[in-house]
Amino acid sequence: APPPTAAAAGRTVRYRRGLGPVSGDMTTCSVSKGCFVFKPSPKKRRVPQKRVTDFRETSNESEDSKLRFDTCQSLWNQIKSETERIQEDLNKQLFDNLVGFLRRSHFEFQEKTAKWTCQMKSREIPAAALVLGVNVTDHDLTFKSFSEVLQNNVTPYIALLEAKGCPDIKNLMQKLMGQLMNCHIDVGSLEDGDCVQVSQNRIQCSMTSLISWYKNVTQKTDSETPSKKRTSSSRLCLSPPVVVIFK
Repeated sequence: APPPTAAAAGRTVRYRRGLGPVSGDMTTCSVSKGCFVFKPSPKKRRVPQKRVTDFRETSNESEDSKLRFDTCQSLWNQIKSETERIQEDLNKQLFDNLVGFLRRSHFEFQEKTAKWTCQMKSREIPAAALVLGVNVTDHDLTFKSFSEVLQNNVTPYIALLEAKGCPDIKNLMQKLMGQLMNCHIDVGSLEDGDCVQVSQNRIQCSMTSLISWYKNVTQKTDSETPSKKRTSSSRLCLSPPVVVIFK
């Protein structure tokens, strides 16, 4: 339902819980409370801005100014380090839960070998929704860190796609297969002659091609691993899942 409106001073004002009145020409949508910054209208008269000078240039006491500046820098670095540590702790708990979900989903699919069960499970793609909200300052950095955690702990086959860059299935498959193949090609343990980079436009971007590529890379990894060293815990390494992150 649209938010309630009220007439005030000849203009429409929209109210949102916890945010107060918002001008009619500056509406925003948010699932949580937040503060939004808007650029001034270009139609308004520009006010000349004063030149910002360094306080150290205007102060006569150079030693005191330097001490103030060094103290400010030290406190700022301390606050920044503490904030990054708190953010890492919060992300660690979040990433651990997501990694555990991916591992459980993959192991459950591998362990249930009944024909009927496999057919039913193959129609389901395990999915998890991650809502960061407006309080997270940098969503791109969070998703990048999550991709690195997955590459180190779950699978090297990860594709990070943006919704605005995938308007249809064709573009989605092109970006998906391009990222996955590059991920496989860039593995440092492979020799130069093991893989040849294929142009993204020359391959047929379809689910059939994706399945064939996955079978080839996993069978090659399986054949290179000695059978004596294979255990139940190494099945994730022999046939790692393909993870697609949409943002």
